[in-house]
Amino acid sequence: MKPLKVERVVKEYGDKTAVNGISFEVSEGEIYGLLGANGAGKTTTMRMVLGLIYPDGGSILYNGKPYSPQLLPMLGYLPEERGMYPKVKVSDQLIYLAQLRGMKPKDADRNLKYWLERFNVPEYYNKKMEELSKGNQQKSSLSRPSSMSRKFLFSTKRSAVSIPSMSNC
Repeated sequence: MKPLKVERVVKEYGDKTAVNGISFEVSEGEIYGLLGANGAGKTTTMRMVLGLIYPDGGSILYNGKPYSPQLLPMLGYLPEERGMYPKVKVSDQLIYLAQLRGMKPKDADRNLKYWLERFNVPEYYNKKMEELSKGNQQKSSLSRPSSMSRKFLFSTKRSAVSIPSMSNC
């Protein structure tokens, strides 16, 4: 059984079909991308997969079960706009955010260092966000200890998943 299965999903807004019968499956550890022109339905599909809006047809299953609020702790989302403070160090922000999600500071710090190393960017630990390019800010945000404890992690931008070592995560 695939952890994520989207089958013949449809979303309509009045007489406009935003998503027309999309189907795909994502295996554990797999990175899967939605590609298409503006208006192709990528964001609408992401919103349905995250349970923010519901499909008008088809099904979305997580480990064989439909969306329910109990899935929220398993879902992580990394938007293009990360909401990070530019003048604050990467480590300070990400450890703080992990603490808000219930992680102990020591565990969050260890986890953050592990993921920064895994993404080949340990030098970002003491850098301020504003010192990093937009793509590297995305990589740093992806290293959020709270994000890495999720079973399903979604992003709206390719740069978040274009990290070579990520494919072995």
